Amino acid sequence: MAYFPLIQGTASGGTVSGTSHAVTMPSSIVAGETLMVFFVCNASNTTDTPSGWAKFFDETGDDHRLTIYTKTAAGSDTLTVTTDGSSTAGNATYRIQTNNSFQSAFAISSSAGFNVDPPNLAPTGGSEKYTWIAVGVGRQTPTAYPANYTSNQLNAGRDLNNVFVASRNLEGSSENPAAFVLGNSTAGEWLAATVAIEERTPIVANFPIITSVGTIFAPAVNYAAQVTMDLLVATSSIIAPSSRASKKTNWVNEPKPDTDWINEQR
Repeated sequence: MAYFPLIQGTASGGTVSGTSHAVTMPSSIVAGETLMVFFVCNASNTTDTPSGWAKFFDETGDDHRLTIYTKTAAGSDTLTVTTDGSSTAGNATYRIQTNNSFQSAFAISSSAGFNVDPPNLAPTGGSEKYTWIAVGVGRQTPTAYPANYTSNQLNAGRDLNNVFVASRNLEGSSENPAAFVLGNSTAGEWLAATVAIEERTPIVANFPIITSVGTIFAPAVNYAAQVTMDLLVATSSIIAPSSRASKKTNWVNEPKPDTDWINEQR
């Protein structure tokens, strides 16, 4: 059995024109999660690869550069991206619970427009329970997101560098998200990508199995017929029995214990 990946948290932000861009990170990052950062800046700039992070995706068009960074979280992670020239920037981040890989497809507009259309993606893993992420960058923020991409919607940026993302869970072998729709005041060149995060597979481990009740549930000697003891007469609690066994005083058709009772009630 396999499971959909889980997007556990999100964050987004933008930075003013400069070469150092601190990315806004989600709260409550847990070690072992996958962090995925979507970063946009001017097309004329390059982006560095900070220590501990990997560039999963890095593409440019006439107006924008889209870089996607990934990392296995340590628990208190930060990211500052350095561009080789001054640029405004936008960032969006997902923290994801998954134990598998991810794939992407890329599209670039051939002319200025208002519909940012992520491309079809057919992952090499075939039909699985994927989390699909639609990604776009453009001069404006979207007025509508792709149909069915209603989860984890983010958009952020400064001036003309805006990044917008959304996700959905869907089992299948391919996905072609519909377009983000931008406002209609300034048409511009756009970039878009589709990302697929592969299904989570169960973690197999060996655990000890109790095959005998052993001495935990079986007292070494049964003295219940001869002395007063706290005995379980109900299953409500092992630590605190619900009632107490009474002292045996009448012996019917049974031999009395061969014991001398001194200063004790028989």
